[in-house]
Amino acid sequence: KMLEKLNEGFQYFLDQGDPRVKNWPLMQTPFPGYAMIAAYIYFVTVAGPRFMKNRQPYQLNTLMVFYNFLMVIINFAVFMGMGWYGRP
Repeated sequence: KMLEKLNEGFQYFLDQGDPRVKNWPLMQTPFPGYAMIAAYIYFVTVAGPRFMKNRQPYQLNTLMVFYNFLMVIINFAVFMGMGWYGRP
């Protein structure tokens, strides 16, 4: 009985999702997002510092400038495609 209630609550939670993104990758349930957040926290707090312990910092300035410029272009294109009221 308790398991049924838990399942009903979980199903209600899933039914509240946006139907427009139901078929998108990683959007069927919230668990892939939770797993990615947990992996990120693990990498930032444990694996990353352990990996970089005896290494010099990487020189990523040029790559970061390129990435930031690319993000500006992509976000501008998305903004223009969405229109003034955010509807595709």
